[in-house]
Amino acid sequence: MSSLDIYIQNLHDQQCIFQIPKNEVKEIERFVIHIVKKFIPTTIKALNPNFTVLEVVNAGSYFEHTKVKNPDEFDFMVVVRELSTPVSVQIQKGCIPGYANVKLRQKGRWHSSGMEYTPEKEFEMSILSFNAYLRQAVSLLPVQKGRYGTLTYQDVAVRGKPYSVFSHVQTANFIWKRKICKTGEETLYQRSDVTKKTDNDNLKICVDMMTCCHFPADIFSEILPSSSLSNLSLINNGCHIVLKPCNTSSCNDKETPCRLISYTKSEVEKMANLDENWKVIYKCTKLLFSYVEFSGIDSYKLKSTVLHLSARYGHTELGRGLIFVLKSLQISSSKGLLGCYFNSTLNIWSISLSYRYFTKWQIILLFKIFRVFEKIPAEESQHLLLSKMINQWICCTCRHSIEVNQIRSNIYDENSLATFNVQGNIFLEIVYELEPTLKAQKPLKWIPLQMKCHVFIDVCKVLISKLLQKTFMLIPGF
Repeated sequence: MSSLDIYIQNLHDQQCIFQIPKNEVKEIERFVIHIVKKFIPTTIKALNPNFTVLEVVNAGSYFEHTKVKNPDEFDFMVVVRELSTPVSVQIQKGCIPGYANVKLRQKGRWHSSGMEYTPEKEFEMSILSFNAYLRQAVSLLPVQKGRYGTLTYQDVAVRGKPYSVFSHVQTANFIWKRKICKTGEETLYQRSDVTKKTDNDNLKICVDMMTCCHFPADIFSEILPSSSLSNLSLINNGCHIVLKPCNTSSCNDKETPCRLISYTKSEVEKMANLDENWKVIYKCTKLLFSYVEFSGIDSYKLKSTVLHLSARYGHTELGRGLIFVLKSLQISSSKGLLGCYFNSTLNIWSISLSYRYFTKWQIILLFKIFRVFEKIPAEESQHLLLSKMINQWICCTCRHSIEVNQIRSNIYDENSLATFNVQGNIFLEIVYELEPTLKAQKPLKWIPLQMKCHVFIDVCKVLISKLLQKTFMLIPGF
C-alpha cells in the first residue's frame, strides 16, 4: 500500500460520504421518488390526458452511488409514452455521430400553438408542451411530512432560456427542513473541516428532470456503431433521445438541430455495479476537480474515463487507478478526444479554447505529484504531506478563479494569443506559489521546472501556429 492509497481512502472517508444521518437520507429519497414517479405522472395525466409518462428512469450520481457530500441533487429521465413509438416519431442519422434527426409524424397533436412547423420543430414543441405540464404538476405538490423532516416545494425552473441547449431540463427546487436528530442516530459521515451545522439547518434539494423519448437499440441501426448495437446493456435498456442539440456549425444555421442519443439507463446500471475501488477513485477525482469548476472536467468526462479504465484493467489499487485516470485525461486533453463508453464514435471531450491549456497543465501537475507519492510506501507523514500539498494547490487555484472567469466571460477572443498568454500566466503563478513546498521534497523538486517546460513547449507551438497563419494569409490564393 502506498502513501497515495492512504491519501485517497482518507479523502473519501472524510469528504465524500454523506454528512447527514442515513435514515434521513432514505426519507429524502423516498419523498423525491414519490414526487417524480407517482405524483407528477398522475397529475400530468389529469392536466392533459394526451400525455402519459411511460417511465421515470433513475439517473445521475445519487442512483449511481457516487454522490459526494450531501444528497442534495437527484436526476431523472422522464419518458413520454406518446413520443416513444415509431408510429409517432421518425428517427434518422444526425449530422455527427451520437446524434439523431427526429421528426414528429403527427402534426399538432401534442401542442396547441396553432402554428405550422416542420416535423423536426413539431417534435421539439411537443416536448416543450409536455414540460409546461410537468412544471405545473410540480407546483401543485403539497408539503411532504416525514419522521425526520419536511420537504417543501420552492420553485421550478427551466435550465437555460426557452429553446436553448438545456431547455429540456426542468429543475424543481425543494427545502428539506430537518427535525432535531435523536442521540445515537446512525450517521454516515460528519466532516471535520467545516463548521458544524445545527440540527435545525435546512437543506436545499434540487431535482432535475430531463424529458425524453425511449426506443429499443435496434431502432438506431443506421446511427449507432456495431459495438453499441451488440452491447448487452443497450439491448436490454434501449436508448433515449433528449432535446440537447449537437451545436455544430451546420446545425446552428438550422431552426431544428439534431438531438443527442442518451445511454443513461445503461450508464447508471454500469456505475452502480462498478468495482468499489473504482467508485472511490471516481468520487475523489470528481471532488478534486470540483474545486476547479472552470476546468471543463465535468462528471460525465470522469465517468466515461473510469468506465473505460475499469473495463480495461479490472480491480486495481486506489493510487494506481487515480494515476490511470489522470494519465487518460492528459491524453484526452492533448488529443481533444474522449470516446463515450457506450458509443465509441461520439467524442465527449469539449473544453473551451479559453481555458484548454490551463486545464491540461493542471492535469499534468496533479499527475506528476500523485505519481511520486504512488511510489512511496504508506507512512503517516507522507500522506499528510500529500494532503497538505493538494490543499495548497486548491487554495492557489481558487485564488486565481477571478482571472480564469475573466477568460470565460469572453473579454478575450478565445482563439487569440492574449487568451493563451493569460492561461499561461495564471498557471505559472500557481506553480510559483507551490514551488517552495515542492522543492523542499527531493522527489518533487524537479516538478516546477518540468511544468515550466510544458508551458514553454506549448508557447512555441502556439507561436509557430500563429506565424504560419499570418504567412498563409500573405500568400495570394490562400
